[in-house]
Amino acid sequence: MTRKGFSMRPSLPQPLRFVSNGIQRRPAALALALVAMLGVAVPSAYGADDSGGALPADMEAIEKAYLAGDYETARAALIALADDSASPVVWYRLGHMLAEGRGGAQDLEAAKAWLGKALEADYADARTLLGRILLSGDESEAARAVALLGEAAAAGDATAQYALANAAMRGIGMEADLAEARRLFEASAEAGNARAQYALSQFYDKGIDGGVQDSAKALALLQAAAGQGNAWAQFDLARRLGDPASGLAPDEALADRLLKSAAQGGHPQALAIVGMQTLQGRSPDIAPDAGLAMLQASAGMGDPIGQNNLGWAYATGTGVTQDDVAAARLYGQAADAGYLPAALVMASFFEAGRGVPQDMARAVALYLEAAEKESPAALAHLGRLSAQGDLPQELASHSDHGAWLRLAALQWPDSDAAAMVLEAAQAGDPAAQLWMLEIVEARDAPEAADLAMAVGFLESAAQAGEPQAQFRLGQLFARGDHVAQDFVKAHGWTNLAAAGGYPGAREARGALADLMTPEQIAEAQAMARALLSGARQ
Repeated sequence: MTRKGFSMRPSLPQPLRFVSNGIQRRPAALALALVAMLGVAVPSAYGADDSGGALPADMEAIEKAYLAGDYETARAALIALADDSASPVVWYRLGHMLAEGRGGAQDLEAAKAWLGKALEADYADARTLLGRILLSGDESEAARAVALLGEAAAAGDATAQYALANAAMRGIGMEADLAEARRLFEASAEAGNARAQYALSQFYDKGIDGGVQDSAKALALLQAAAGQGNAWAQFDLARRLGDPASGLAPDEALADRLLKSAAQGGHPQALAIVGMQTLQGRSPDIAPDAGLAMLQASAGMGDPIGQNNLGWAYATGTGVTQDDVAAARLYGQAADAGYLPAALVMASFFEAGRGVPQDMARAVALYLEAAEKESPAALAHLGRLSAQGDLPQELASHSDHGAWLRLAALQWPDSDAAAMVLEAAQAGDPAAQLWMLEIVEARDAPEAADLAMAVGFLESAAQAGEPQAQFRLGQLFARGDHVAQDFVKAHGWTNLAAAGGYPGAREARGALADLMTPEQIAEAQAMARALLSGARQ
């Protein structure tokens, strides 16, 4: 079954991807802000001429303008030069700028025309770029795109090999073929293409095509791609440096540098994280305005974490003028994309009428959706609403209603929910009696009388034959928590829990026995038999 928002077809993120409605790219203003923030030069996608052909004299000034970030001047000069020039380099570079939308509006049709003209003059790079644009266009152009990319890939063009590998993965313009995709990624990665190295690392890490998995090779490829500045690889490597399961030695400083570099490279989640850290004052080397720009860029890319974090900025008035309506809009976008934390915030906004009209039905629906994803916070909120009498009547008999109340009482141990659990415990409900001790313990400063009452409830549940209560009571006696330490009683209650099949009880009983004399063990066993006999009667 395909879940909403997910695709069964494997896919890989790309720092720059041509799409039917334009090229996904980092806004120039953001790029310049990030350059100022990090002191890192933006690498030029414009490229230098390696064809050996003569360039018009004006090209030197155009190149200077481009490399300085003055894209409008560079583009206008190229347009003025292109009609009278016989240089395919001019046509190619103009096509590149038109395709990316640098220095003006994006114009893919004009880009294709100029690139086609450069291709007619046998300018090799035009073949690859034109193929990439066509690959993202109408389905009718996919076959030509694959043909162009195939020619360039066969000639050893690593960028074309990478693009063709993606086409093979997705079945665009050709039959989906993961083995062929891996072969092309291998060739491109070997030639030093950073995006191919990252893509291939996913193959070796996850065995996407059912082929060889090699975690060491996956890591080496990931590090190589990150070292070349691939933002996706840098983000992935930064996460691994903070994950003990990755096998990498923790390195917070390196992880921080990689994360910021990934943000500079336009990675949506890196932008969201670094931007949030900046606004919260956890990245003092970055100006707050740059942090806000990063959140805006991430949200603008449709990243739900970026939308959520920018919503937080508006909700709290951090870095922007406080605006609940703007916050609700952003949180809502992130919630619609399936981001659970944002869904919980939106539920609270609907409940309170904050930034949106008050709507308890919408709030409950969002909490229920989050509860289906096993969110403890959502379950607790449902319990809180139930205790307040704000849940629809039909939900009061929900099979998880008791669990909702328990979690609400644990979250808010002095709330109406806690009072409802206490009432049930006093009425003899074993489940409520079991829960009362952890609810009392959750208070800031539980009173001794309340703890004694809760232990009494726990003992009642244990005597009623509840294995979890028996095990918990055994732990209390073993450690001397809220009761006098007593290994005999600890062993006896743990023995009963083991007899009831409670997980871990057998092992705990064995550990206790190692601390006891044979006489104490015999006494504990007699106690357990007496308790068991009393329970049966």
